[in-house]
Amino acid sequence: MTEDFQSWMQTEAEAIKAEADEVKKSIGKGRIDAESIALQAYAGMTRLLARVKAMQDRMVVVEQRGVRYRGVYQRSEDYKRGDLVTFDGSMWHATRDTADEPGASRDWQLAVKKGRDA
Repeated sequence: MTEDFQSWMQTEAEAIKAEADEVKKSIGKGRIDAESIALQAYAGMTRLLARVKAMQDRMVVVEQRGVRYRGVYQRSEDYKRGDLVTFDGSMWHATRDTADEPGASRDWQLAVKKGRDA
């Protein structure tokens, strides 16, 4: 899982727990009825489905685009998420749109490490 997704999952889990705690408090004090619980569940499910739809839309873009090898890294070029380049004998994958040099930021992930010369 990517850090962005893990972060989102953590944030969502905390929000859901906070909502559940509020519902428990309200039930315990007799201030909430079944209709209110159903509405809160519906709201939570709607938020979740919106996030799933957004992720599906992102996957469509990624699957349509595929991986694109851009050749040797050029300082003057901008790179898109998913681009592959060769830099200093290694292959790097762009994890987000970037103009940074491979290895200089978290925008790049090492895909294939440089081998030893015989």
